[in-house]
Amino acid sequence: MLWPEGFATSPAVDHAPLHLPASAGFDVNTLLHHPPFHVPRSMRKTVPSAFIDQTFMIISGVSAKKEQCLVVEGGKVDEIGSGLNIVACDDAVKFDDGRELFNLQADGQLVTSIGRKCVALAHKEDADPEQRELQLTDCDAVGGDFDRISWKVSPQNQLMASPLPHSESRLPSDFCMSLDGQGLPGLKNVAEGATTHASSSADQEAHIATRATDGLRATYWASQVDPEEPVTLQVNLGANAVPLRGIEIKWECPPKHWRLETSEDGVHWLNVFSKEPDLAAAVPKKKGMKKVTDQLEITKVPLDGVHASAARIVMDVPAPRCATAKGERLFGVREFSVKVAKRSPWLAPCDAKGGDGRSKWFLTQVGQWQPCRKLPNYRETFL
Repeated sequence: MLWPEGFATSPAVDHAPLHLPASAGFDVNTLLHHPPFHVPRSMRKTVPSAFIDQTFMIISGVSAKKEQCLVVEGGKVDEIGSGLNIVACDDAVKFDDGRELFNLQADGQLVTSIGRKCVALAHKEDADPEQRELQLTDCDAVGGDFDRISWKVSPQNQLMASPLPHSESRLPSDFCMSLDGQGLPGLKNVAEGATTHASSSADQEAHIATRATDGLRATYWASQVDPEEPVTLQVNLGANAVPLRGIEIKWECPPKHWRLETSEDGVHWLNVFSKEPDLAAAVPKKKGMKKVTDQLEITKVPLDGVHASAARIVMDVPAPRCATAKGERLFGVREFSVKVAKRSPWLAPCDAKGGDGRSKWFLTQVGQWQPCRKLPNYRETFL
């Protein structure tokens, strides 16, 4: 079919005609059934709280190398209890599951465009009362473990939280959506210094399990020589499960067959990765480092918000011959890293000082998202 002048025809993200003025309105359903489009930078505008039933991305004002967007963890936009996070906007769009798309309802509730679940204040019995965590819940839920929120965009680009009318809310007054933590958004290693143990160790000091999580590049954990059974190296992350963004393993003596598992309760385990390790990267050569450290194999396993309170590596026998151990058969891990987000959305006093734009949010209008676009031959079938 013929496209109007100015339309892009990329199957991924199509933009609105650039020759139209910034004040022009669009209805994607009336433009020749054109696929969804993202409004270009030059056409961005802040969406007021009265701008109901429009789809938008919520961009954080925090200082960062890339624009950070509010997203639903793991893309679970239709699940009660799903958490929120911020990731680079271009990375969020690549998932193509609508995790970064929201609407405002007439009552001010912030709702996921695809899953139709609302952002609310979560209450957990075992949680720190100062940790005012935001999660998804049913938009018409009453009572329970959530306080539903009516959001308003202030002239200062803050998302101000208020209780819904006629609700018995525990919501604090004069609070806004903000970010916890400090520094640039990104990932941090929660395994460093965490409780770590192994089913087998080469000795009781130099190569014990904690050497894999002590943060020191010169130390490593090693199993006993010639183990007769599979060997497990496990790190416990605390009492509460946290959403993981990835796990990285720097091998000293990599196994041929192994698997990576996570657990929310330390009892039931989920296999998240299982294969022979790949040479994903090499540690750059640096002065003073031994040659063996320069040539470590590294396995990086991305995890899209998998909740876990523990992670473990299960290594199958026979163990390979290890150059570090003069050809003896054993397993070895130099670094076992578990990555989580440094900063997450929460509720904080609107006048809290941070100096990094943590409580500033910019709503950017986008077109409608169509899950059918993920189907094979979408363009041939529907266009």
